[in-house]
Amino acid sequence: DLAATLGDGSFRLDGQLMGDFRGRLDIASLRVSPEDLVEIEYAFGDNMAEAWCHEVNRLAGFKRERLYACGAAKMAAYLSPWGDLHPCLSAAHRSVSLRQMPVGEAWASLKEAVCSRPFPDDHPCRDCGAVVFCQNCPAVAHLDVDDENGISPFRCALAKARENRYYSQTSQQEK
Repeated sequence: DLAATLGDGSFRLDGQLMGDFRGRLDIASLRVSPEDLVEIEYAFGDNMAEAWCHEVNRLAGFKRERLYACGAAKMAAYLSPWGDLHPCLSAAHRSVSLRQMPVGEAWASLKEAVCSRPFPDDHPCRDCGAVVFCQNCPAVAHLDVDDENGISPFRCALAKARENRYYSQTSQQEK
C-alpha cells in the first residue's frame, strides 16, 4: 500500500540481501531460499507472469556486448556521503572522487570505465536460458564472489527458480 501512495506503484520486490561493501558476506546467510523468494514475488508482485513474459519477449535474441548491460553510470549513478560517485549502489568497488574532479568529468570517467568493459564471449551466462530472469549483474557478482565476471550462486539459483516457475505456470495455462 505504501508503494502505491508514492507514485504509479511500479515498485519491484527485491529479496536479495547482499554482503556489505566491505566484502563481508555474513548477511547473505539471512537470505530467503530462491524457491521461497519466487513464491513471495508471485504472491506480492503485480502479475509476475505478465512481467516475466514481457522480459522474455523483450530480450529474445538479445546478444549482450557490455559487462554492465544496465543503466549504471549511463543513466544513473550513486553518490556516497563521502563524495564518491559509483555506477550504482551495488558497485561500490568502482568509484571516482568528486573531491578530485568536477562532477561532469567524474561521471564521464566513470561511464567510460563501466561502458568499456566487454561481456566475455566465453562467459557461462552468455548461453544460459535463465539469464532473462537474472540479467547477471556484475556488481552483485562482485559483492558475492569478488569478481565482476563471476557468477553469484544465489542470483543464478534465483534465476533458475524464476524460470522454472514461469514456464511451469505458462505451460499449465496453455493446457
